[in-house]
Amino acid sequence: MSHDTIMRVGTSFPTQPGAGEMRLPRCRRIARRLNVRPVPRAAARPTFCLIAVLIALSGNASISRADDVNLWSLNKPSRPAVPDASTLAGGDRVRNPIDAFVFRALEERGLAAAPPADRQTLVRRAYFDLLGLPPTPEQVEAFVSDTSDDAWPRLIDELLASPHYGERWGRHWLDVARYADS
Repeated sequence: MSHDTIMRVGTSFPTQPGAGEMRLPRCRRIARRLNVRPVPRAAARPTFCLIAVLIALSGNASISRADDVNLWSLNKPSRPAVPDASTLAGGDRVRNPIDAFVFRALEERGLAAAPPADRQTLVRRAYFDLLGLPPTPEQVEAFVSDTSDDAWPRLIDELLASPHYGERWGRHWLDVARYADS
C-alpha cells in the first residue's frame, strides 16, 4: 500500500470534529514504527490509524511509494511465444497453440502424451461428456463407419442439439440452486 493511498483514504472520510484527536498520538507512534512519513495534523483521521494497524498486524510493515509498486495485476497482458511444434516430442500431433504448450510441458516433466483415442473411444467420450448417457451400439457403429472429414463436428452438433444435453445441464443448474423434489 502506498503512502499516497493511505493519505488519500485517510482524508476522504468525514469525521466528527475532534473524533481523531484522542487517537492522534497513538497513530503518530504507529506511523513512526512503520517508517511512514509524519501525517499533517489536518490529514490525520482514524482511518489512517486503522490502516497503519492493519499493515502492522499483517506482517507487511513496509509502506512503499506508489511508483515503487510493480504488481503483476497492473501489468499489461502479453502473449507468450508459441513453442515450435517441430522441436517437440509428439509435435506431429500439435493441432493448435494450446497443444504446443501442453506438449512442451509434458516434455519438460519427462512425460509422454497418451496415444490418440480410436473412433469408438471418441464417440463414447462425447456421449458421456455431453449427454451423460452411453451411445447405443448402432450410434457407435454409425460414427466408426463414417469416414468423412466432418463426421466429428457433425456428431458434436447432433449431441448439442439433443434434448438430453439440455437435461444434463439443467441438472447441474438445479444442483447449484439446491433444488430437490423431496
